[in-house]
Amino acid sequence: MSVSTPLQTDVPGFTPRTLEVERELAEGKRALHRRDMGDLLVEVRPGVDTLWVIVRRAGHGAVAFKTARNAGPVKISGRATKSGGSWRAEGASGVFVIRLEVLSDTLLRLTVRLTPAADLLVPFWSRDVYPLDGDDRPTKATGRVEAGQRGLNTGLCYFCVEKPAFGSVLYIQDLTSLNPYFAATKTKPDGVVEDEWPELGYQPPTTPMGNSPPVEPLESGGRGRHL
Repeated sequence: MSVSTPLQTDVPGFTPRTLEVERELAEGKRALHRRDMGDLLVEVRPGVDTLWVIVRRAGHGAVAFKTARNAGPVKISGRATKSGGSWRAEGASGVFVIRLEVLSDTLLRLTVRLTPAADLLVPFWSRDVYPLDGDDRPTKATGRVEAGQRGLNTGLCYFCVEKPAFGSVLYIQDLTSLNPYFAATKTKPDGVVEDEWPELGYQPPTTPMGNSPPVEPLESGGRGRHL
């Protein structure tokens, strides 16, 4: 773990992924579920290729969590429960099962499990955390990352959204629960939780496409694997 320097407001540029997220969230699809979480509001919203879980602080922006990582559109189904909810996102890559648990006024847990439709080769998956301004724009939210994963240490990202003043967020990825994924793809969780604003959080290590080392797919069927 190491402490980073503050991010400046003049970020050099944005990846196509960030711009796609901004355009998608600007469309403002109807939320499937909303619930209070202390002075925060948790919103579950369908996306083009994912299901978004957005945590809002009234008047102070939000943080968006990307769950499913499908290649193309998904069909969303599921329901809310007293503790959170469970949803399915079905697409070309397979079936993603997303579970939301609100554990307290300041703590929530998200789990995502994928059952591939076929033996799945994955050359790339995006990260899963985006700070947002009051209009759901990741390109306009500014702040700093205080700490992040280094090497094979704890998969964490501790960051502060300063403008708007959402505040500090501690994100932790449970790498132990992902061991079956790492074993299946012959990958390692080395620096998989990064801190390149505004694309934060976990990026699953993917099966390399090329001559070496050999490609290892996620096998189809079974109970699925945590992502």
